[in-house]
Amino acid sequence: MLFREQDGTGPDLVADYFLRDLSAEELEQLQDQLRNCPDARKRFAEAGSQEWLLSDLHHADEVRMVHFTPRRARSRRIRAIAAGVALLLTIGTLYTARHTQLAKRVAADRDAVVVARVADCYVLDGTAISVVNDGRVGKLGPRSTIHSGDHIHVPEGCRLSFTYLNESTRIEASGGTMVAVADDGGAKRLFLRKGGLAADVAKQQPGKPMRLATPDAEAEVLGTSFELLVSGSTRLYVSSGCVRFLAKEKGSWVDVAAGFTADTASGARETGSYQSRRFHPVVDGTPEGDVDPRFIAVDPERNYTGMLRFELGELGGRIIEARLRLRVMRMQLDYGGSGDVRLFIRNLRAGMGGGLRQVAHYCGNVGGDMDLEFEIDPDALGDGACEFQIRLDTGGNDFWFSSSRGSVPPELLLKIETKETGEGK
Repeated sequence: MLFREQDGTGPDLVADYFLRDLSAEELEQLQDQLRNCPDARKRFAEAGSQEWLLSDLHHADEVRMVHFTPRRARSRRIRAIAAGVALLLTIGTLYTARHTQLAKRVAADRDAVVVARVADCYVLDGTAISVVNDGRVGKLGPRSTIHSGDHIHVPEGCRLSFTYLNESTRIEASGGTMVAVADDGGAKRLFLRKGGLAADVAKQQPGKPMRLATPDAEAEVLGTSFELLVSGSTRLYVSSGCVRFLAKEKGSWVDVAAGFTADTASGARETGSYQSRRFHPVVDGTPEGDVDPRFIAVDPERNYTGMLRFELGELGGRIIEARLRLRVMRMQLDYGGSGDVRLFIRNLRAGMGGGLRQVAHYCGNVGGDMDLEFEIDPDALGDGACEFQIRLDTGGNDFWFSSSRGSVPPELLLKIETKETGEGK
């Protein structure tokens, strides 16, 4: 066996971590063991070295940052994947990806260099934006500082924005994002494991560009605005300035100018141009009930179904990304909702049949002032009118969203590919 009980009288929590889900009390006990027992740290590192693939930055200056995917439970021996690296720091990252309440219990390392401050954040009740640094786990709040070496996990439904010290560079991380932050002699480094970042980067010092890496791509930034998304592959959208982009499998850099996009899925050298457009509903509300017109209510017990109709007109190109953003509202004593909420679409264009089909799904809790975003298959949309319905499965707690007559109107956010292409500008 890979592990054995240390004294024969109780469970071996180091081994059990890789074999089953530990209770909150057991996880706290394990964290104490890792802090206080060198042998436990060594054994955990040896086990972890067989559990996770490491991702790093492949730059000429060989700056390295690592991030880890969550563990995979199994009932038998641990299959070797990668070896030869100390993984004490992973206990925080791995755990907070699944059990963020531990982040409230242990303070993070404050000796690392401060590189940024939290500008804005939104956290659902019962969750935390967690950070691990050198094996210590903490949580980020409205006045928190961000340190070199921080590995940050933003849970689904939450959001985080931070600004770098002494400049206007701002990074926004969406829900479901895992990102590592580092400083290399004043040069900024980010590793995006999953999720999405939107960045507005001030002009950087000569010879010290901001560098970002994902599992399959790298980007170098001198001063620009862009979005970087990781979901299976990496996609870059540049809205101002220029970003150098590398698909690792291809091995050559492309300069991506404002208004252009590049991705690793196609593996192509060419970058396509795009435009961002946002639409507000021409009609929305809750048709089945006597609901305040400022709200869209979804409640299976009262047969409430949300409805939104958009008129997209002639888009002039293929949709490459589509998101529906809804602001969750506080309704009297109701501060959120929970359950399985489903988004359906009915295309109203001629020849589309007009039938409903599901295009997105969210399962979990929501809270007042949260932005709930549905990612929609771009092929489900096109020129002309479309109608969305929002339904909550039986047993769910009602959801209330702002309507177009409310304080934060719904938005349909599209990125549309245009015909112009660029090649290695």
